[in-house]
Amino acid sequence: MVTSLRSPEGIIGDYLRYAEQPPTPPAGPVTSTSDPWTRALAVELEKLGRPVRVDYPVGRWQIDLCVGEDTEAVGVVCGVHPGGVAAHVERQRALARAGWQLYDTFASHWNADPIRAALDLAARIRDPHR
Repeated sequence: MVTSLRSPEGIIGDYLRYAEQPPTPPAGPVTSTSDPWTRALAVELEKLGRPVRVDYPVGRWQIDLCVGEDTEAVGVVCGVHPGGVAAHVERQRALARAGWQLYDTFASHWNADPIRAALDLAARIRDPHR
């Protein structure tokens, strides 16, 4: 336990000042991803009024799409990790352990129709039992 009547100096003070400010989420245009399926899905989710961030960094990993805000945010995985199946599984496990709710939205499941995928995903995020 650390207590002080005034803010301490050094690394503890730096940490406390940092902890008082919420992190700024990465921002950028939806088109910042090079993957056409991810980009198209992000555009359709934005049309539905969902906040979307592309290539959202989480530790050493990136989530293809982060949909929602704050504690309501979910991760959307749009394809197999570029590092291969082993990296894909490792990322999924690490993100799940970190508390991320993840949705797989591979183009093949919706016959490469981003509108259908976005509508289905938006409904599943509202009702996770669907």
